[in-house]
Amino acid sequence: GGKDSMMEQPRYSFAENHYDLTKYFAKHVDNHLLMLLINFLEEKQLYGQELDESKSILSQKLQSQQESANEGLAEVREAAENIVSLLLQDNVVTDLIDNDNYNASYLAQNHNINAEDLEALFALSEKEYDLQDYENSFKHAQAYVNLNPTGENYLGATMGYLSNAIVLNHVDEFETAFRLVADCLESNQLSSIRQRSWLLHMSVFVYFTSLNYEAFMELLLTERHRQLIQSECPWLLRYLAVAFVTTGNKKLTSDIVHLIQVEEYEYTDVFTKFAVALMEEYNFTVAESLLDSIEQYAQQDVFLVKNLDGTLEQFKTLLWENFCLAHRSIDLAIIGEKLGYSDDQTKEWIVSIFDKVGKTVQINEDNNTALVELIPRTKHEKILDKTKGALAKAVQHNSSL
Repeated sequence: GGKDSMMEQPRYSFAENHYDLTKYFAKHVDNHLLMLLINFLEEKQLYGQELDESKSILSQKLQSQQESANEGLAEVREAAENIVSLLLQDNVVTDLIDNDNYNASYLAQNHNINAEDLEALFALSEKEYDLQDYENSFKHAQAYVNLNPTGENYLGATMGYLSNAIVLNHVDEFETAFRLVADCLESNQLSSIRQRSWLLHMSVFVYFTSLNYEAFMELLLTERHRQLIQSECPWLLRYLAVAFVTTGNKKLTSDIVHLIQVEEYEYTDVFTKFAVALMEEYNFTVAESLLDSIEQYAQQDVFLVKNLDGTLEQFKTLLWENFCLAHRSIDLAIIGEKLGYSDDQTKEWIVSIFDKVGKTVQINEDNNTALVELIPRTKHEKILDKTKGALAKAVQHNSSL
């Protein structure tokens, strides 16, 4: 009875739910995509009966969407018949594309396809989505988007194109479809908070599949989206923290750490804590102590599990890279053990990370340590030092007077 309890937890509470974010995504994605997330939880056996109830409620909702989509379906199919039959002729479509004639005005002049036909195609695509005929819905939304970029339902069609691509796992279409929706919402100052929140949640589906973490960070760090994360969806900071640590992009440290710290009272988890401990506080003990939990929670996260090994490897590598860069003398045996490297691999790795920051290390074979050479001072620095010395003497002289 009533709404399912899984969706009714208090705001951002993680007491009983394995750090699972599904219930927050549930407010921002449609029922078809939510079913993907619920199926993952079922596979992982993260909830018991609670999940069974949620799934049966969701199945009923999808069932009633299917029934609604069936109403008036015959009329919409008939209205879209001309354009649909054209799209079924692969050779004709290929020919149109090859000759740059795959657009609304050419079809109007040469194939008797008018604006009403295209709008009927969009309406059909919407119905097909709710009928769970995803392949046809995908094809028809994509055709509308390509043929009719100035059409009144262009935004809706780009959203349909993206949603279908995700449900069908057409990975090679993810970023193309996402860019179209993002550009459309960005160029429209009137786009609603709801639409933009939806976009940010969709970006996790897209970029954590294509592993394009740089594009993900760029999107979330625009001023408009930072504000949105703070007001609507602070849990997305988990993915921002993971993208940040996985890329090791130190240029973004202040931006990302600031956002995580500002939102700490609203949302925090092992991923955000790790990012702050490692990149801001240089607290290697705390960062290392979080690695086990990070592995455990990443396994239970539908987006992070896709690149689990790569993510964990990168977290660990960045931890020990920062540790080494913060010390002048490094015990190679300890680092080798932490990273699972042989002696030679460890030496090579140490030399390469210091090389990246323009420093040289001396390997002492006797006690198996690496010693970071202090960089010889430039002429400019020597002059500065002399000036400082002269200034200190002058101050001293003055005070003795």
